[in-house]
Amino acid sequence: IKHWEDLRRKDIKIVNREKGSGARVLLDESLRKYRIPISEINGYDNEVTNHVSVASAVAKGDADVGVGIEKAADLVKDVDFIPLVNERYDLVILKNDENRELISQVLQILRSDNFKNDLKALGGYDLSQTGQVVYEN
Repeated sequence: IKHWEDLRRKDIKIVNREKGSGARVLLDESLRKYRIPISEINGYDNEVTNHVSVASAVAKGDADVGVGIEKAADLVKDVDFIPLVNERYDLVILKNDENRELISQVLQILRSDNFKNDLKALGGYDLSQTGQVVYEN
């Protein structure tokens, strides 16, 4: 399994995340992008509620694949992780006089070595832009 289109293979069964989860949104958007009908995905309706449950279902043989994060695959024995996308997470805070101190404190935390070390320990995250303001108005 190397690409989203591999999910349409009849010999592949997936375990899915619940509606509204980031993994489910990513899967659904990717299926639309590659024009893969949900009806062609074996196991699409088999839902679990967290990343570790996805990895556990794969480990138990209940599914061949599921969309999840690298850390969950690391936590569950005998599960491989194949990266398909990189996600970016941004923190949005209303810029006004009332939030000036809050913004300063949040940036101080995000830029701290302690915070970055904690994130690094989780694994699977690119921290190169952590604490950078990427847009402000």
